[in-house]
Amino acid sequence: LLLLSGALNAQDGNYTKDFIDATQIQDPAKRVAAFESYVTKYPDTTNQFTRNAFYWIAASYAEIPNYEKAVAAGKKALQFKDQYEASQLCRLYYLMAEAHGIKSSPVFNKDEALKFFNLSIEEAKKIDDQQVLKSAMEKKEKLTTPPPPSETPEQKLKRVVYGEGDYAEGISVYNALGAAQKEDL
Repeated sequence: LLLLSGALNAQDGNYTKDFIDATQIQDPAKRVAAFESYVTKYPDTTNQFTRNAFYWIAASYAEIPNYEKAVAAGKKALQFKDQYEASQLCRLYYLMAEAHGIKSSPVFNKDEALKFFNLSIEEAKKIDDQQVLKSAMEKKEKLTTPPPPSETPEQKLKRVVYGEGDYAEGISVYNALGAAQKEDL
């Protein structure tokens, strides 16, 4: 019995090494698999590495990108938000905002994205994380700025050639016009 107890303690002692090993995996899909295996092997969420593993799963899914799974893992990670360091909580909020803010994503939700961008901005200000602060503010602005009004072909041609000085693009725009549109110019 004493020998068995020692073997179990040695296995439990690997939780730090297993966590560090998983963080070193470059491929995000393999990293997800490693961290999912980790939380199965070490399910005790009083262990900081298990809590952090949920964050890593969310971040890795976002990197793949699989935003549905990133959001699901992020929700699990948010259960431990009071136990994360401020910088990690800031990045978790930002990750959730980005996942909800991708218009082509099946989990696109402007309100959720704005909520999480606001939370990440608030946390970034507290810890003076200028990188997250700047990026979150820019992406929030893109979500809240209305799209530009539609341009007529003539307006687009003028903008491209005169405003931007991109003559190659101007030629491309002109060539894409129909004969009637070219006559109207």
